[in-house]
Amino acid sequence: MMKAIKFHAFVLVSVLTCVPSIASEVDVAVALEKCRNSLVKIVSVDCEATESKKSGRKCSLQFLQDRVLFRVDRSDKGPFMVGGESFPPVVATMAYDGRKYQHLSHGLLQLSDVRSPSSVGVQPHLQVYDWLGLEYGASREQLLDEKVWKQVESRFSNAAAVVGFENEECAVLSLTPNGGKKGEIKVFLAANKGYFPMGFEGTIEGKPTLTCHVKKIQSIRTEGVSIWYPTVVDTISYKLDGSFHEETICKVDPSSLKVNLPVNQSRFTIPLNTAGTEILDHNVLNASIRPIQRVRKNSWWSMIAIGIASVVLAFFVWMRSNAKK
Repeated sequence: MMKAIKFHAFVLVSVLTCVPSIASEVDVAVALEKCRNSLVKIVSVDCEATESKKSGRKCSLQFLQDRVLFRVDRSDKGPFMVGGESFPPVVATMAYDGRKYQHLSHGLLQLSDVRSPSSVGVQPHLQVYDWLGLEYGASREQLLDEKVWKQVESRFSNAAAVVGFENEECAVLSLTPNGGKKGEIKVFLAANKGYFPMGFEGTIEGKPTLTCHVKKIQSIRTEGVSIWYPTVVDTISYKLDGSFHEETICKVDPSSLKVNLPVNQSRFTIPLNTAGTEILDHNVLNASIRPIQRVRKNSWWSMIAIGIASVVLAFFVWMRSNAKK
């Protein structure tokens, strides 16, 4: 009888010690450092994904990343309906090859020295860091800025409770919104997954603004290090009055997912010699815009003709100045 009691007591103690400590607290600085380290580990990504919205809009995505370089190719399956109005499908590409930011849409390729916010698509593992307060579609380089993390850390409380979120034991951090608005952003960091962000929920004056939940996450083992990558991300945006606006689900194809493998650098450059494509090169240095140039086979002859005309004009001006003397 005594043996049975001791055995049951041992089992009870074992069960209690295995239950997650929901009431425990985590130091915010430590949690944020580990969370940032999760992002540092993901250097290169090559994968395919599908994105669907409640409005019926569906599209296929190709994500490519290598440290500061990136590329997103998007192809919508349409037409789709928004507010009772039909919109045609969209095919667009946004990339950065280390020299120029490129944006190709509707036959127009725009080049710039300055990065513009992306409306094409966002890497799922970068999207879950939107609570840092940068613009939609921020790059890995922008998200890793130490100044951003220091500023965010100052807006958190000193301790974070551990709660259950999306079937994970997560440290939940309460972040005050930018701009002095009354509200909070709850960030959920998976304690057993290197404090990788499993999602966040934002509210302003008691009304929801944006929620992001990681529904599925995949473990990748590379170079002796475990890396977590979200394969299903569900986001919901709300209107100013707090009512539902739109839900978007992004699903990564696990069979296509390649993390921290070599990437051919030429894949980050959109070809300029595609016939019928117009090029708009934004010259940032003098805040001017060069004329739109259409790529043609005889473009070199056009340049030569322009050069000859310039020489003739300069000679004519020189002759008139000498005649006045």
